[in-house]
Amino acid sequence: MDVLKKVGMFAAGTLFGTAGIKVLTSKDAKKVYANCTAAVLRAKDCVMDTVTAVQENAEDIYSEAQQINEERAAEEDIFEDEDVVEDEEGEEEYDMDKLKLTNTVIEVIEDEEDLTPQRLAAMDIIHQPERVVIEYNGMWLVSKFEQMELPDGWGIEQEITCVDATTYQVYMANMKSLFMDMVRNTDMVVFNRCKEGDPLPAYRRGIKVANQSAEVIFEDEEGEMDDIFQDEMPFDIDAPVIEIQPEDYGIWFVDAMDNPEKYVGKTVRFKGRVMKPRGMGSKFFVPGRVAMTCCADDTTFLGYVCRSDNASHIKEGSWVEVTAKVAFENRTEYQGEGIVLYASDAKECEPLKDEMVYFN
Repeated sequence: MDVLKKVGMFAAGTLFGTAGIKVLTSKDAKKVYANCTAAVLRAKDCVMDTVTAVQENAEDIYSEAQQINEERAAEEDIFEDEDVVEDEEGEEEYDMDKLKLTNTVIEVIEDEEDLTPQRLAAMDIIHQPERVVIEYNGMWLVSKFEQMELPDGWGIEQEITCVDATTYQVYMANMKSLFMDMVRNTDMVVFNRCKEGDPLPAYRRGIKVANQSAEVIFEDEEGEMDDIFQDEMPFDIDAPVIEIQPEDYGIWFVDAMDNPEKYVGKTVRFKGRVMKPRGMGSKFFVPGRVAMTCCADDTTFLGYVCRSDNASHIKEGSWVEVTAKVAFENRTEYQGEGIVLYASDAKECEPLKDEMVYFN
């Protein structure tokens, strides 16, 4: 390899890689690669180190490597004279000429059972890539790949999920557990093909309940949309006390997490169930609500750290109505900065009839 670093691109249906880009449609993957991958390649000096030695199962790995080379030879004959190839669904293939300019090679894995540690090790031997981008199949569990033993020097550096906004609600209604597996550890979710009138704030809240740290971006045909969250909140944010109704808790929680400056110094009132994680101190607790991520057995507790002089008298699991002033501070529980509530009043109350949080 000369000045240009070799890049390995393993296509397995949809994008996951660099490592780690996950998307729902191949056409979306091409658009994301044009922008995101270029940035990743510039930003990361060494995501994948070259493996210089093959260990115990060398024979199996070399057997895989031989098969890979045979498949590549056949594929090169197919793509030799074509710049863009459309399949029966009308999706664009990678521009082979452009990939060659960046010293990028493609390996295709059609079947999930063929995506094995041995296969990856064989590819590593053949190509000795510095970076790997994997276009991961949207119908395969991403968690399975995340748990896979990778070749020495490999590691998942970044995960990006692209979602077709026109089919998002269908996925959530019929394959919610699969979709949640896809976004649970992602770094960024890109909704494209967005249209005026789409409930984009609700889409965003749905992602945040599964992965609070994920960056969520919306794009229409013209590019990124940046004014979708100008909608009025279902509560008066300028009131002396912002009253958060039970049905609006999820909306407030996500908005406060993303826009803490809107609430710092203001007073809020809401009802929640008490959690007391170990090590917080006698004057702290977490009032919050439960949100369902993919099914009734897979839930997430959504709450902010709260300080109260009365905290030691509040029982874990009880329900309280909290009136508190909002601050934004460093906390070990957040591993950084986050919302901290300073309660002027925290009194027990009757449990809500429906504890679950909704985002619509």
